Amino acid sequence: LTFLLVASSLVHAQLTDGSHTVSLTESVITWKVGYSIGTKGHEGTLNLTSGSMLVKDGIIQGGNFTIDMNSVRATDMTGEGAKDLEDHLKGDDFLSTKNHPKGYFTVLNSVSSSAGKVTVSGYLILKGISNTITFPATVAETKTAIIIQSEFTVDRTLWGINYQSGSIFGTLKDE
Repeated sequence: LTFLLVASSLVHAQLTDGSHTVSLTESVITWKVGYSIGTKGHEGTLNLTSGSMLVKDGIIQGGNFTIDMNSVRATDMTGEGAKDLEDHLKGDDFLSTKNHPKGYFTVLNSVSSSAGKVTVSGYLILKGISNTITFPATVAETKTAIIIQSEFTVDRTLWGINYQSGSIFGTLKDE
């Protein structure tokens, strides 16, 4: 499962110390699920319901993001096929949105690796299960925003999303 997180803070033009509120209208989580063999898989989006990050000494020191799991959308399909996939993803085989309508990411810290590049560590909570993740991100500043982008892969089975997983069922196909 690959996530692409694009979060923007329109409050400050620089990485100034303090709390920065994430723009919910300009932020998006893009997910992509590939198969081990055969067809290309699926991709889509999730929305944030809130988000902020704490900057101290020009470095991201913390942050909290809440994900609306019911906002899961398939962008590689249209019509009834997309609705069927979205309903399936919301079900107990995947996200269990009836019991777990929100997901959470808490930034523990970040380490600058080079100009504009950081490594972020934090807790990702999906389906009530918390796991630590670490991923690279780029930070770009404009006159009106701080833009943070990252692409990373997670093992969905760590959050109990085991539906037709090759690592759980020993099959080649991984959804």
